[in-house]
Amino acid sequence: MIYIHHGPGVENKLSDLLEGKILVKPAYEDLKTDAVKDLVAQFSQVWPQDNACLMAGPLDEASPDVLDTLLKRIEEPFERAPELILWARDYGGVPLTIRSRCGERYHYAPELRSDLYKYGEALFLAVKAKDALGVVSALKAVNSGDIALLVKAYIEVLLEERELEFYSKELRELFKGKMTLSKVCSFFMEEIQWR
Repeated sequence: MIYIHHGPGVENKLSDLLEGKILVKPAYEDLKTDAVKDLVAQFSQVWPQDNACLMAGPLDEASPDVLDTLLKRIEEPFERAPELILWARDYGGVPLTIRSRCGERYHYAPELRSDLYKYGEALFLAVKAKDALGVVSALKAVNSGDIALLVKAYIEVLLEERELEFYSKELRELFKGKMTLSKVCSFFMEEIQWR
């Protein structure tokens, strides 16, 4: 089955989709009449390479009339034809005639790290190493008005690094009140002593 890969993270995923495959022609990115006719011709051939593939997209930016050229070949691909990787940014923008003949795979966009991630990481490494000076340095590296954002970045690091043993009931309690630099510093100094 041919799949249409789509979603906000699809363009980041394209190189992963090609892993272990041989792209026998450069990816088809400008899907005008001549390009789609060439794609169909290439998809109608048997290639000598194992794991041969062709890639085309974004389908949602191509004219539906031009994509109709692809319909018959999608419905009846040749045996040993290269794998066809189709992609679109907006799945709803792909003509229904194409969508109905293909499967679909959604790709999420990776979440962006917080602006204070590197400071949260420095704080985590200091806590993990029981380095009081490192904790103080990490806390002083941000504006006092951003201290709550630093603690959120610290939690983001804990989740990403799967260091959940550092996420404690006391850390959750820290969020209930107003976070001040002295309160947060005291919390992390106690964390170092407890660990």
